[in-house]
Amino acid sequence: MVMLRHLDDGVGDVVGKLKQEDLFDNTIPFFLTDNGGSRAMSADNTPLRG
Repeated sequence: MVMLRHLDDGVGDVVGKLKQEDLFDNTIPFFLTDNGGSRAMSADNTPLRG
């Protein structure tokens, strides 16, 4: 749940900046991800690690 919140906050920051710079209407934001959480956030990716 924490990773989802972190992602949502990050996307919100990007969308906010695009709107601030008047670029949002001509931009399609997307993101790519893998199946793992960040070690910095103490995520345990077992058994999918590696």
